[in-house]
Amino acid sequence: MSDNFESSLINLGELSKPATVLVEKISDAVGGIFNPYQIVRVAKAEAQADRVRAEGQIEISDLQRRAFHRFLEEEAKKQKNIEEITSKALPLLEENSKPNEVEDDRITNFFDRCRLISDDEMQGLWSRVLAGQANLPGAYSKRAVNFLSGLDKSEADMFTSLCGFGWQLGDYLVP
Repeated sequence: MSDNFESSLINLGELSKPATVLVEKISDAVGGIFNPYQIVRVAKAEAQADRVRAEGQIEISDLQRRAFHRFLEEEAKKQKNIEEITSKALPLLEENSKPNEVEDDRITNFFDRCRLISDDEMQGLWSRVLAGQANLPGAYSKRAVNFLSGLDKSEADMFTSLCGFGWQLGDYLVP
């Protein structure tokens, strides 16, 4: 005999056939009693897991909705800034301006840099640069535009004042 039969309280090997059947029946009944409970418990666990997954999706969806709303608001502000700078540049165009000769890369770089400018005076400065580019293509390098984008309002005012001075170098006036 195996050790299981020797150490168990009920030695099935020593029981008669009816006793063995009764023990098996009780085992089936106990399993049968717990079987519906187990099904309900598993179903509740699965439902709770589904609820957690759904809440996660709702949170992600809500996060995505907020991010999309923020993105739209930011892009609308940037578009407004671009349009205001452009509208301020139009009256500054000269009759013989050549906006069609301005390189696309320069225009793209210009608007990439100025789209965050919402201050009216700073937009005026940017509009003069845009008009200057259209009036004389290549008048401002990408580096100059990039430098301008790094200035805050007070630095731009000082820089504008500095540019108003000129120095005489031989026969040339350097503005």
